[in-house]
Amino acid sequence: MPEFPHDILINAILILDTNGERIISRYFSDPNVDTKTALSHEKQLQLEKSLTTAAGRGNFTGEMDICIVDGYVAVYNQSDDVRVFVVIDGDESETVASMVLSTIFQTLQYLFDFKISKNNILSAVDLVIFVLDECIDNGYIVELDPDEVIKRVSMKETGGDDGHGSNEHAAKFSQQDTSLTNAISRALGW
Repeated sequence: MPEFPHDILINAILILDTNGERIISRYFSDPNVDTKTALSHEKQLQLEKSLTTAAGRGNFTGEMDICIVDGYVAVYNQSDDVRVFVVIDGDESETVASMVLSTIFQTLQYLFDFKISKNNILSAVDLVIFVLDECIDNGYIVELDPDEVIKRVSMKETGGDDGHGSNEHAAKFSQQDTSLTNAISRALGW
């Protein structure tokens, strides 16, 4: 897996329904900056409303899209009645945010057998949060390989490595994601 920048701060990972209602949200702020810069609950809800408006209602294409609101860039994808957003500062690389979104989305597709829905997410909130935490730690990228995240999730679900090749299931994403990640990495010169 290619190296990725450890200094890019992801401001938020949001999972909202298509009406803009929060399902899961993870907001991060730079620990080296005054904590007063962290978004208040009210500003978080305002950002989520702005993102929902910018993304449009029912704008399902099955492909990643991007919107810019309130000085933030958000890369998002929709499946069924859910949108997953990765939010970064306007001066950060949307390509990196796309890589994070791709990892999260592919892992969720694996978890939910390609049916990412509000009901499925609510029935497995702990695993979804685990996926987010495996990709992002305090706003910083720690993993971009969906195979690795899937392997860790599988180990958590089974209580450890069962020796039955749980990585076999993860392999279905390997070729497509590796190609995408390598292409993006080459383009960015990593």
